[in-house]
Amino acid sequence: MKFQEWAPNDHYVLERFNDYFKSAGKTNTLTVRVMPEGGARTIALETGEIDMSVAVDAADVVNVDKSPDLTALQKTSIAVEYVAMNCEKEPFNDPRVRQAINYAIDRQPIIDVVLEGRGTAANSVINANIPGYSADIPAYEADIEKAKELLAEAGYADGFTTTLFASGDVRNREAQILQAQLAEVGVKVDIQLYEWGAFLDAINNGKHDMFLSSWSNATLDADNSVFPLFHSKNFGATGNRAYYANADVDAMLEAAQVEGDNEKRMQLYKDIQLKLREDAPWAPIFYGTTCTGIRADLQGFVMHPAAANHYENLHYTN
Repeated sequence: MKFQEWAPNDHYVLERFNDYFKSAGKTNTLTVRVMPEGGARTIALETGEIDMSVAVDAADVVNVDKSPDLTALQKTSIAVEYVAMNCEKEPFNDPRVRQAINYAIDRQPIIDVVLEGRGTAANSVINANIPGYSADIPAYEADIEKAKELLAEAGYADGFTTTLFASGDVRNREAQILQAQLAEVGVKVDIQLYEWGAFLDAINNGKHDMFLSSWSNATLDADNSVFPLFHSKNFGATGNRAYYANADVDAMLEAAQVEGDNEKRMQLYKDIQLKLREDAPWAPIFYGTTCTGIRADLQGFVMHPAAANHYENLHYTN
């Protein structure tokens, strides 16, 4: 397809390129709209204002699924939802505090409320569908007393006050659950909501104490789940927004990139996950389910496992 029009922060339009060497697609024109609010996307889909919602919020999946005019296409996500902690800021420069945050979080209630139960608790920073993931990484189980013990060891027996950056209605709900859970160990959380662009600017510049987000591995290779996010040369916009640095992890990440023996490479990624579990720059929350909603009579769409979807053959038969 070829470019036709772009309205920043609103939409862009593509049109069919008839001279494409693999032959022209079936889509005449494609308008991609920016609609950050999940509920608005679902309403637009239900009313026929749009033909497809690439990401249907979990709370809306049932409504899409039961509509005779719509189809809900679902697949297990390759993303991991997480809370990142700024390792350069007190008190998160102490790994005991970061571990305490992990122990203070009860992941299942978040899955039940935010995903309507469509997800599994994350035990690692790598999604379970990515080669290199290890089920042997011990999950952080909710343990209030252990969290309090670690905070006391770190000098925060009475807890502390911090901020949690988030963007969007769904993450606001998630943040509120986290806020209540962390309050049980004396950590008072101020939720700061941002529009997505402002959110990215804030975390790219290290203004956060903690932030809530997700990472989806577009390559389906383990390197993309860890190197951009945890190598010390990637602080800020390049991916490591936890500002985490560990020379041993850097060395393992670099070694894994050039290791030709797959068994040895997978062992390196297991060792990396174990070390990240110990250092705890993140609190991994869940692996979810992705839903794309389309008009029932829309043809030519196939979901890609890494969300690198093709749209050039979308069409209606009537």
